[in-house]
This record gives sequence, C-alpha cells and structure tokens, in this order.
Amino acid sequence: MIIAPAATHDATAAVRSAIGQPQGPAAAFQHLLAGARQKVDGLNRKLIATTFLAPILQRMDDDPLRSDWLDGGFAAGAFKSRLNNHLADRIAQTTNFTLAESLNRQFDPWLSQQPGTRLERIAAMRIDTVG
Repeated sequence: MIIAPAATHDATAAVRSAIGQPQGPAAAFQHLLAGARQKVDGLNRKLIATTFLAPILQRMDDDPLRSDWLDGGFAAGAFKSRLNNHLADRIAQTTNFTLAESLNRQFDPWLSQQPGTRLERIAAMRIDTVG
C-alpha cells in the first residue's frame, strides 16, 4: 500500500501553490517557456548592446579635440570602457528596439517546440561577453 507518495505529492502541491510555483505539467512547461523567452530576450538585447550601442558610445569618447594632459591614463581608459558597456546594456534593456522584438519572434516558435529540460538549460544559461 503506497500512502506516503500521495501525501508527499499533496504536500508538494500545497507548498508550490503557497509560493506561487505552477502546478501540473502544462503550467510547469509554460513557466519554463516564459523563463526561456525572458533569457532569449535578454541575450538579444545584449547582442544589440555589444554590436550597436557600445561602438557608438566608444566613438563618442574618441574625441579628436581631447588633450593628453587631461587624460586619466590606463585606469581611466579601463573605467571608460566598462562604463560604456554598462551604459550600452542599460540602454538596450530600457529602450524598445524593434530588432530585439523581431529576433524574439523568430525564436519563439523554436522555443515552443523544445522539451522542458532544454528550456531549463536555456533559462539557466549565462553568456560572458566580456571575457
């Protein structure tokens, strides 16, 4: 007689509903799909930031009228580079880019056909664009 798994399942369902996690396989899949969509959107915006916005900000810093006696040296250059990357990321996250939306629409049918385990891996992915 198996009583413990049923009680465990009911307790798990109660805990999930209490903390706001989805119940059932369809709801869990939708939760994973939403996480994967959010990750893909973030990666698309990171692509826009590193490909388009960061070079524009770098060009703005390369002023031909800048004098060497006000230059901060290596440390200032490193700081400026990090600041430009940070600003590009913030601009990409807060601005509505049609390119990011278009890329999201391209990836959406593919994401909807992926199994839950792959969606978990996509949602947990971390891509280092600095190193």
